[in-house]
Amino acid sequence: MKTRTTLFALIAIFLVAVLASCAGRGVSPPRPRTDAPADLAQPPGGPAATTPAVPQGPDAAPPPGPDAASGAAQAQDPTANLPEESDGPDDAPEDSETPGQPIRLGGMQWAVAPELEYESIWHCWMCNVFTAVPAGASGADYFGIDQTTGLEDPDIWHNGHGGSSGFWDDYFLYDEEQNLFWRYNMDGYDTDYTFVEYTPAEFSADIGDRLIAVQLFDSNFLEQVNVYGDTFQYDPTHGLTGRFAVARGADFLSDFIYDFDMYKHGGSNRPNIIAVLYENRWGLIDRSGNIVVPFQYDDFVFILTWRSVDTEYVALKSGDKWGVVDARGALVVPFALEDIQFINDETAFAMYDGRYGILDLRGSAALNR
Repeated sequence: MKTRTTLFALIAIFLVAVLASCAGRGVSPPRPRTDAPADLAQPPGGPAATTPAVPQGPDAAPPPGPDAASGAAQAQDPTANLPEESDGPDDAPEDSETPGQPIRLGGMQWAVAPELEYESIWHCWMCNVFTAVPAGASGADYFGIDQTTGLEDPDIWHNGHGGSSGFWDDYFLYDEEQNLFWRYNMDGYDTDYTFVEYTPAEFSADIGDRLIAVQLFDSNFLEQVNVYGDTFQYDPTHGLTGRFAVARGADFLSDFIYDFDMYKHGGSNRPNIIAVLYENRWGLIDRSGNIVVPFQYDDFVFILTWRSVDTEYVALKSGDKWGVVDARGALVVPFALEDIQFINDETAFAMYDGRYGILDLRGSAALNR
């Protein structure tokens, strides 16, 4: 019994000594593992996060630049990431007004930027002059303008006759029952015209293979009328049907299903295309009778024949906007213009976004190829 008591006493003394030793050395509590994987050792995005590998190869995106850290600040500024202005035409944006370079605006090329504040521009085909009405003025307050700058030119005078309606001098008729053609040539005031009757062979010999519109006609209603004094002229008015066919000389390319306008500015046809109306919409037909521009336009204007050298541009109106196509139907100028007046086969006065400028037609065609 005494031996067991002594043993317990010795064990108790040993335990007290051990506890006293631990308390004196200040033993720390357990800590996290320092050899843990990085994604466990640090929160996402912390200093121990690894840097993504940079893609390799010719198509790889470059690594972030020195300003990458400021991305959050740049995102608050909508202008921070805008590209710098181009120094050359190869890098120029679509719209460009760099000095010494072509003026490009709205998918068009301009010889004079659309900055002229005119209410309208008017062309007299008789005098071959252009006049402009200042912004906010009435039609009576007009002045002549230069065809290369669009600016007022005091040397250009106009007395108010003529206009932008124009006319097409040759008008052709055909009587199916008689198998006869007629041609009459009218002046701008409808006061004098010649009226000639042809057989098909005679018509071909005189007209050749011109692309024309021919109106169906009933010659039973042809009559002579007294114009003035002892002068009488044939009047075909009562025999007109308003139905037109497209023909190349005496060879018909279509039935009499179209309408036509002989009074259009610049005429309604060219050597290789003709504009005709079908179900109240204009389209273009070529020398083979093919529809090169569908019948979906509200109006059209050709360049005056004697001002066009080697192009066949035609302005077409869709809704309240004008555009320009060529004889193949290819787009030359987008449908973004409020008005257009052809100057020649290279330039045209055009209103864009409420102001007039001078379009470079060939430059615009190159842009839209």
